Amino acid sequence: MSAARARSMWRHASPFDNMKHVAQPRSASVTRSPNRNRLALEQSALRRARALVDHMRTLYRELERRTGAPIAAHRALHCIAAEPGLSPSELAAILGVKRPNLSHLLRLMAERGWIERRRVADDQRSVQLHLLPAGRSLVGATHGRVAGVLQRAIEGLTSVELRGLDHSLNRLQSRLPSLGPVPVAQAPRRGAAVAKPPRRR
Repeated sequence: MSAARARSMWRHASPFDNMKHVAQPRSASVTRSPNRNRLALEQSALRRARALVDHMRTLYRELERRTGAPIAAHRALHCIAAEPGLSPSELAAILGVKRPNLSHLLRLMAERGWIERRRVADDQRSVQLHLLPAGRSLVGATHGRVAGVLQRAIEGLTSVELRGLDHSLNRLQSRLPSLGPVPVAQAPRRGAAVAKPPRRR
């Protein structure tokens, strides 16, 4: 075929001749499918997260109702029971709380007669935390029940599951707004007057 004839055939070619080579637009159902899958995953993760929070909140409220001690105190008491002589700094690192919040908590537990702070003989600036009989009784009464239930559930996961969970929770937590330091709720002392709400007129 001559070059001139080839050029003539190209000029008169039908625009439909090469349609099979043109990418056809994807149907709406195909393009929306990944979005639906993503939305389903987000909704499933949200339901599970809410269920976990609600479940743990119910357990913690029941524990506080039975013992009259806040959940933060239970966590601290169990840590001190497992490692007598912890320093406040070590306890703060284990619990993942700020020192000001821990100071309020330690003061509460000391006032309740659950712990004592002992000065180290070699360094009077250092303090060690130990349980008192009332604190040991509280730990014994809640051991294996509500206190530590989340820890036992985590201990049942494999190393691969733990790494994935730790990474995902860290990502999730980093996307949540920071609330700043949360003060530990102070329970009223025995015999202290409780303020009554004003009467409505």
